[in-house]
Amino acid sequence: MVRTLGRQSHGLLLVLVAVPLLGVLGIALALAVAPLRSFNALVPYDRASRLVASGEAFGADPRQRLDLYAPARSASRPWPVIMFIHGGAWRSGDRRAYGWVGRALAARGFVVAVVGYRLVPQI
Repeated sequence: MVRTLGRQSHGLLLVLVAVPLLGVLGIALALAVAPLRSFNALVPYDRASRLVASGEAFGADPRQRLDLYAPARSASRPWPVIMFIHGGAWRSGDRRAYGWVGRALAARGFVVAVVGYRLVPQI
């Protein structure tokens, strides 16, 4: 009987360690595959900002688009404007992964243009 209880407690201990570990590994894998898209999905949408325009073209290339965010409240004076251009060494990145930047800055009183651009080899 003592031997059976020992095996059961080892099995329970294994489950108690394995389940959280698998959860952490799953989150780490999701963040490693697409960290900004995952972050963008996890950051809650703030009611203090609004998406004014999405995918507005400013050039002929399909990647030359911008998303425009603004504060949700009305202004007594014009809002200052920030143009956010993502990094990626001209090889990677997508404006759609940075909605959280536009929302966060717009909630703080800025109009924000999150801009996409052509990547290598199109440039």
